[in-house]
Amino acid sequence: MKNLPNNIKRILICGLNNSGKTTLSKALARELEAVHWEADKVRQNLGNFDFTIDGRLQQAKRMRFLADTVIESGHSVICDFIAPTEEIRNLFYNDFFIIFMDTILPEDNEFFGTGKIFETPSLYHIKFNKLYKIEDMIIDVRCKLLKLI
Repeated sequence: MKNLPNNIKRILICGLNNSGKTTLSKALARELEAVHWEADKVRQNLGNFDFTIDGRLQQAKRMRFLADTVIESGHSVICDFIAPTEEIRNLFYNDFFIIFMDTILPEDNEFFGTGKIFETPSLYHIKFNKLYKIEDMIIDVRCKLLKLI
């Protein structure tokens, strides 16, 4: 399975800082021939480092817009960012395959106060509780995607 199934064109990989989001996203994007948007790179390119709740919501809307633009061009997309609150993730729940990287405790993560505001996702398709070989993680994701076809 090189490309994503027709009914699944968008993937959100969320979780706390240093949870493995970008490592999995990059490998999965290569495997699925998908465009990868990493929130940190988007922020760097725009020079926008507003980590208030409103700033984070604006970043989520930006990520959603970028994802929609990729879909309109006929490609699949993987968005990789913390998405710390349910309000933010609500922008993605309806039409994204959600992967939750639950590998870091909130109290161990003080990246711009993220650990204090992080809410465990109420919806996700797959959750990783620990990091293991990236090839095995991709197999787990592929198996779950195939079940959704």
